[in-house]
Amino acid sequence: MKKESTECSAAKKDGARRPSGNAVCRSSASCRLPGKGAQERMTRALHEKYASEDGVVKNLRDAGCSGEQIACFLDWQEKDKTADQLSMLSEHRKQLLENVHREEKRIDCLDYLVYQIERTRRDRNDTKKTAGEADDEWI
Repeated sequence: MKKESTECSAAKKDGARRPSGNAVCRSSASCRLPGKGAQERMTRALHEKYASEDGVVKNLRDAGCSGEQIACFLDWQEKDKTADQLSMLSEHRKQLLENVHREEKRIDCLDYLVYQIERTRRDRNDTKKTAGEADDEWI
């Protein structure tokens, strides 16, 4: 079985994305679900926020996705290619985590260098105190 290509044609498109037509309720009265609790209203409001294209784009930007990645994600959404979307998000998350680990290693190197410098300074000060005390004893 041939695997579908996850390449995106939207990355080559020029210009801004058009609204997808996903309606977001602007009226608080129509967003309320009769007889339902505040928790369900809040859950629905969150769902509607991320069901809109603007909400998705903002979330992807906040996650550090490139314009090309965002265009592909939206193209796949129009083509109902959820597996490609999830694959891209998983790969982006993996890259972010690798970056975090790389930066943690760099921080560890700096911490070790600070530790070595402080230890050397402390050892020198201890040596000077010991030498000074020894000189006083011989006088």
